[in-house]
Amino acid sequence: MFRVLTIFLFMCNGVLASETFNGKWQGELYINKQLTLPLVFHLNTLSDTPSASIDSPQQRAYGIPVSRVEIKGNTIFLDMAAIGATFDGTLEQTSLKGTFSQMGREFNLEMSRLNDNQLHEYTISQRRPQEPVAPFPYLVEEVIFDHPTESFRLAGTLTRPKGKGVYPAVLLISGSGPQDRDETLFGHKPFMVIADHLTKQGYAVLRVDDRGVGQSQGVYGDTTLEEFTTDIAAGMHYLVSRSDIAESAIGLAGHSEGAMTGAMYIAQQVQRAKLPPAAFLIMLAGVGVTGKQLWLDQQFAAVEYLPHAMRNKVHKALADAVKMAEQGRKAEKIERYLIEKDVGKEQAVLNARYLSSRWGRSFLSYDPHAIVTHISVPVLVLHGSLDKQVDAARNLQGLKIAFERANNPQVTFKQIQGVNHLLQPAKTGMPDEYARIDETVSLHVLSNLSKWLNAQQNTSIENETKYSE
Repeated sequence: MFRVLTIFLFMCNGVLASETFNGKWQGELYINKQLTLPLVFHLNTLSDTPSASIDSPQQRAYGIPVSRVEIKGNTIFLDMAAIGATFDGTLEQTSLKGTFSQMGREFNLEMSRLNDNQLHEYTISQRRPQEPVAPFPYLVEEVIFDHPTESFRLAGTLTRPKGKGVYPAVLLISGSGPQDRDETLFGHKPFMVIADHLTKQGYAVLRVDDRGVGQSQGVYGDTTLEEFTTDIAAGMHYLVSRSDIAESAIGLAGHSEGAMTGAMYIAQQVQRAKLPPAAFLIMLAGVGVTGKQLWLDQQFAAVEYLPHAMRNKVHKALADAVKMAEQGRKAEKIERYLIEKDVGKEQAVLNARYLSSRWGRSFLSYDPHAIVTHISVPVLVLHGSLDKQVDAARNLQGLKIAFERANNPQVTFKQIQGVNHLLQPAKTGMPDEYARIDETVSLHVLSNLSKWLNAQQNTSIENETKYSE
């Protein structure tokens, strides 16, 4: 999913990360005398890049991403850009005390660490119906492998059918923002569900913690789209090295930004002989317009509630901010300009930071038309009709035009009715609905994935038979 969401949690008016913060914390936010809001912090401060997420169980909002974690001594700062909130806390013996701020309001918040029994009970209580539970009817292997061009290692989970054999494989690629191997978001684990489904269909599936997340080394930080393709190469090198994986039948399945970097990787394999070639590409909620246009579309949608004149003013300011970023202007200048043009301070800071970052500039320069020209492998483009983050109609049409110009006859387009950006069955498709939906991945999405993959394998077998004859 993409990095800038407009979600409101409330409906009412160099520093080394210390392991002392690591773990799950719970507390109650006192809104007023009649209303309290339980919160759970998931803090991962043991990896090279500290990360965190927030749960609001009462609102059925799980896995709310924390965009920035800063630790200094016994203090911790959490920036939850997705909901416009922050937490500034201090560790005092066994408690984490501080201030939770959102939408101009401040609340005292005291958190205590969950013990093992509490953690087990909480984990069980929040499990989604589709989340697979051991014992599994397939093999599950925790794997670690080297990055081919940088000095760190990546970690993930490989699932494959039981028994001896050589299996076709799928490498899953997560969307934007630091994601774990399951692409955990809002209490859902879509990659775990997809891997479970495809492995039961006879495929090996590799899902990987992003660099600097979970058990993977490296620094997520300001990594560009181009640099993320080298992480895909790491996964491909690892799969090729295994004797139980069919080297000629390894493909990529990327979600959202992962579909972008997956396409970039396959476009590069034409030009770089040392890259292990991917046999196919699955683009889930993929982007069919330029990164610049997609970013503007998302920001424009976020201010549609404004009066017409103000909306037009903000639209122009955002478009100008993109031009400033393309010219190499620093975040401070972009931020000042947006504030002068009446874009709210929080959004001005957030947008300026992303637009001026290395990642932001690489995202703005993304052009699917230039990339798919180099893609000749079979491709499945699958989109939900209720996708409000990467609009289905606009982006499917953009990809259709791009692939037609590329003259690739092996492209299948699927629009699944009633499905949102996270591939869930939905009513509105709006991000504030994600956590309230129990189903993690639409059964129609899963069915289309396995049917298309099975068709590709049958075609490959037929071609190999004809060739051998």
